[in-house]
Amino acid sequence: MTGDVTVSGNILTNSTYAAVQLSGGRIDGVDVDGMTIEGAGTCAVHLEATGSARFARVSAVRLGVTGIHRAAPGFDLLRGTGNEGWDEELPELPPDGALHTSVTRLDFGATTPLTSGAPQRLELHNPGPRQVLVQHVEVTGDFTAASPTWATVAPGASAVLTVGFTPSRTGRRTGVLTVHSNAPRSPLHVDLTGVGFDPTGGRALGRRVRASTAMGGFPPESTVDGTERTWWQSDGMGFPQWLQVDLGEPVPLARIVLRTPRSWDERTETLTVHIGLTEDDLVPATPAVACRFAPELRNTVVLPLARTARFVRLQVTHNTAWAGAALSAFEVYAADG
Repeated sequence: MTGDVTVSGNILTNSTYAAVQLSGGRIDGVDVDGMTIEGAGTCAVHLEATGSARFARVSAVRLGVTGIHRAAPGFDLLRGTGNEGWDEELPELPPDGALHTSVTRLDFGATTPLTSGAPQRLELHNPGPRQVLVQHVEVTGDFTAASPTWATVAPGASAVLTVGFTPSRTGRRTGVLTVHSNAPRSPLHVDLTGVGFDPTGGRALGRRVRASTAMGGFPPESTVDGTERTWWQSDGMGFPQWLQVDLGEPVPLARIVLRTPRSWDERTETLTVHIGLTEDDLVPATPAVACRFAPELRNTVVLPLARTARFVRLQVTHNTAWAGAALSAFEVYAADG
């Protein structure tokens, strides 16, 4: 199959198996742009062919096992912008009787340190054919799991775990929930993440962030995780590139602070700041600014900005060190913070 095929603007609800399957011989020219996947028995994308396809603005929730099931090698899955909820990939699906969860990752968002956020429910599914005995549940980090009132999960049934989050300090907090059972491939792991958020500090910390492009292992979330040891890096294919944060509500801004890792050599990145109350009304808030990141300045740049906005976007047009944009911190401070 070599013709150009565009699939756009679809909502797929409660697929019994995979939401999208690409199988057969060689498949090229498929462009999936704008899709919402609300529940799938196994995965968001099942690959059983050679070739390539591009996926952009595809979001997925309630995946039965994983994001991608690559049943055969040799398929180049190209990721555009705006994908969310289906990053995990498995070469094969669990055998009969293996427990799987309603999600592979729980994100608790922003919560004030030492305050408990709203608990979340995690469903354990037993596809059968045998009853599964859950022996015990472990949780690490700033997370808790209520002791289940059940000990077994019948074939074809589901059981619910309630997971809580109380951040011990500001910044991104991570943990793992582990379920030990007599099912095949036990134990079962679920990643947990959340952010300790101080409303008098950086307003971008832990907030939702998107970028024009990103290299593997250098996602835009690295700029709002509270540490300078991780960073976002665009794909290196040139300019312009952009990085955008959603502050969650309109905020009277005072300044933006940008950083690169302190171990990096000097560089200058030229950018313009765009702001808006919605994503559809972004307007320039500054002229093009040459941001010089130098070791003697702790590789930090401060941009004053006295405007009110919910969305803040950095439009990067040049970098003296590389053919792409790179930042380790994107901090936004309010006038009353």
